[in-house]
Amino acid sequence: MHSILPVETYPVFHWVRTRLSEKHAPFFKEHEKETAVIIKMLEDGPISSRDIKGWKKVEWWGKTALSRVILERLWSCGRVMIHHREGAAKYYALTEEVVPESLYCAEPPGDEECIKEIVKIIVRASRIVSPSKAPEQWYAVGKTKRIRELLETLEKEDDVFSLTLQGHKGKLYAPVEDRKIWEDPPLPDSDYVRFLAPLDPLNWNRALFKVIYNMATWDTPGRYIKR
Repeated sequence: MHSILPVETYPVFHWVRTRLSEKHAPFFKEHEKETAVIIKMLEDGPISSRDIKGWKKVEWWGKTALSRVILERLWSCGRVMIHHREGAAKYYALTEEVVPESLYCAEPPGDEECIKEIVKIIVRASRIVSPSKAPEQWYAVGKTKRIRELLETLEKEDDVFSLTLQGHKGKLYAPVEDRKIWEDPPLPDSDYVRFLAPLDPLNWNRALFKVIYNMATWDTPGRYIKR
């Protein structure tokens, strides 16, 4: 899941960058010369894959210019950042040119703290999550067992709380600051339905989405069941 996050979260994703750097190491070794050319270009300022003409195409979600694949993978490893956009074109710059020095040079949290912070970010972005049936949502975290363990730990630390919904099997989790809303939901101030983009969080777990929106109105008794 690619998301826009505050730059202050940069140190938290050290764990993800390290893991992806290890994953992509064989690719960068295979294309060492081409990667060095792009890094050299980046030293002169932001570039887009559009600026690099005539490079061969490789198989990557279909035939894609090697220059674009290198830039995308440098980005996923944290070696470059998106500097700006011009229409749909992304312009990349070296990370140290984009991230403030205080964050770029900050000592990152340990791996376990990083992953817990990432889980908290996902929970707060979604407002209600299940540890299963949402592989895209939890891609950076791990498998269902690991996700469940982390959510249980965060519940013990009072960062999230668990609940169940009628029609949905298993525990769900929400940020602790939402507890009051679930226990005593306010009545809607109008009968209008509003859909606000982006809608991705509603679609990460289709089974959960269906359970929630197939229910009756928000003030129906029994929708929220305490543990």
